[in-house]
Formats: sequence, C-alpha cells, structure tokens
Amino acid sequence: SPSIKLLVDDPIVVNPGEAITLVCVTTGGEPLPTLTWVRSVGALPEKTVLKGGTLTIPAITSDDDGTYSCIANNNVGNPAKKSTNIIVR
Repeated sequence: SPSIKLLVDDPIVVNPGEAITLVCVTTGGEPLPTLTWVRSVGALPEKTVLKGGTLTIPAITSDDDGTYSCIANNNVGNPAKKSTNIIVR
C-alpha cells in the first residue's frame, strides 16, 4: 500500500487574502498511486489550482476554511489519506 505525507502544519492559520499551498507526497505503492484532494464539507473552492500533489488556493477567504485531505489510491492496497485543517482568521 502507498504511504502518504502532507508537508504542511496542522492546523494552518492564515489571514484573508493570503495564498496557501498544500503539498502531498507519496512513497511506495506499485503501481504509482493517483493523488486526489477533497474537502470535508462541500467542493474544493473554484479558484483552487491543482498540480500533481500540490493544491494552491490563491487569495483565501473565510469561505475556504475547513478540513482538506489528500488521498493516494493505486487500486491495489487500501487508499492512504492525510488531512489538515485550514483556519482563516
């Protein structure tokens, strides 16, 4: 099964208007796992930029706070999941 790491603090506390980048990396797992970002409540913000395991939210607002999770799945082992909370002050 793949293992997964989020290279961010938990929680992440940001000010409105700041950009935030979450980085998710996987190790192991054959075949190579696919990475998916999800938000615990609702969809990812429309302005979210996804590039591989990196999720960027430009100009964050209080509407964007909540729990964000990165899921690695290679359809062989169990999916691995890591989460972080974003708090907008």
